[in-house]
Amino acid sequence: MSVTIPPQVPDGLAEIIATYGDPEVKIVNGQWTVNPTWESANMVVIHHPMLPLGRLYIHHLAAQPFLKVLERWSARVAAGDPYRVRTIGCFAPRAQRGSAGLVASTHTWGIAFDVNADANLLISPCDQSDARRTAIPLIVNGQTRRNIPTEWVSDAAAEGFFWGGAFKKRFDPMHFQLATGF
Repeated sequence: MSVTIPPQVPDGLAEIIATYGDPEVKIVNGQWTVNPTWESANMVVIHHPMLPLGRLYIHHLAAQPFLKVLERWSARVAAGDPYRVRTIGCFAPRAQRGSAGLVASTHTWGIAFDVNADANLLISPCDQSDARRTAIPLIVNGQTRRNIPTEWVSDAAAEGFFWGGAFKKRFDPMHFQLATGF
């Protein structure tokens, strides 16, 4: 399959659907699902040695940019950077955190990934002026809330990924998405 990278990442829900398709979410007994036809047409498995399980299920339009991020991170590790990807998650049909279960997360499209969730925790609410956004490592009450290096965030941004640490009303340092305004 040929992978095409969108020239500009989509901004907002309408552009996300226009770019990545409509997964036609259904919620039955609290369980989120997507249309199996959409899923089989859009989702692919990628492989990379940096991935903890060696593979990741991701939207085909996000696959190439994500592999480029992994190559950047691999180069850092090869050069001696001690940070490692221990856990990573991508495709997960579910609600956007903080939306009261009404808005689909970008994970539903397979265009978002979370890195080392246990050490890069959501802080909500958290406005742009909150000093906790810049501390690395950020430790609150003895618990690590952020440890992903700024350089790793910059590597993902260089490939078009928006970092959840830049959300306006919450700080989600584990999260990266190939979309803005949502």
